[in-house]
Amino acid sequence: MNQTIRIIGIVFSILFAIVSLLLNKKLKKDLTDSIEKDDKEIEKQIKKYLFFLGCLVLSVILFTIIILLI
Repeated sequence: MNQTIRIIGIVFSILFAIVSLLLNKKLKKDLTDSIEKDDKEIEKQIKKYLFFLGCLVLSVILFTIIILLI
């Protein structure tokens, strides 16, 4: 049972990493486009990107703790 939970956690972490990578590419592209166009929504894009990175770091820490404790 313990091994099964660990395997599920690892698979879920890999899927999370793939989704995060795709979101990161999209948000980074939006941010660079806003900077190149000197768009007025640069602050909004920066806040969105920083929020995404913060959630990503917290999620990775949480997944690591869960996998190590179980």
